[in-house]
Amino acid sequence: MIFPPDSNFLDEHRRWLGQFNLQHGRNWEKLLGNDAEAAICEAAVRRLLEENGNVVEPNEELDGNKQSPDFRCTQAGETFFVEATCISIQKVIKETSLPHPPKIDGYHGIGDLNEVIFDAAIKKTTQCKDLDYPALVAVGTFHCMASSLCFQRDFIQLLLTGQISISDNIEAGTGAPMGESYLSTKLRSAAFLKPEKEGGMSHARNPVSGILACGFGHEPIQARLALHPQPVRAFNRRCLPKIECCRLKEKYETGQLVPEWI
Repeated sequence: MIFPPDSNFLDEHRRWLGQFNLQHGRNWEKLLGNDAEAAICEAAVRRLLEENGNVVEPNEELDGNKQSPDFRCTQAGETFFVEATCISIQKVIKETSLPHPPKIDGYHGIGDLNEVIFDAAIKKTTQCKDLDYPALVAVGTFHCMASSLCFQRDFIQLLLTGQISISDNIEAGTGAPMGESYLSTKLRSAAFLKPEKEGGMSHARNPVSGILACGFGHEPIQARLALHPQPVRAFNRRCLPKIECCRLKEKYETGQLVPEWI
């Protein structure tokens, strides 16, 4: 079996759900039967939020009339919402060519998961609209090697800058490069910025205050937070004190996109 659930962890999450309306538990059990990875990813996000000192409650609208984030969290007078989504092991294999379980022999190509995380942010933005508090999108996977490799700082900060290229200025007459090469971006897969047709850039997906990227298939868990530079509601990163956080430095609006870790 490519993804054997941990029975003790399932029981832990069931006990947590048992504190609330029974329909929350029924809905989760249905998800577990249909998509075990998605259900256990949701549970893993809940546990990660609690490990960071938050009181976590289900936030699902039980009447089905409105899509809403999965969790409502409170800590030290702060409230925020979290919507969890899972990148399946099979999806990761397709995107990165990394095997699961890991194989020692042979060369294995590696792509990154930023396009997939970017797509998740797009799809989940609607559920983060019209809320009274900040909302995070938590994206997790249980793929072992990707959890170790694809959630490192160098990848997560690209969610803020987009894919990076090496560029040169070209002399018009000769076509020869001028000066030193430099790094540039066209904002491809940038979660919170988008290019404008007439030049420059603007903000995107403002209802999402940040992306919490979680590699659950590796011990210790690789979890990092990328913050929106200008969300509808800013997230207080002190609500996730054990998780390092990336943001763009001031004056990024000038086109100098410099990520910093805090």
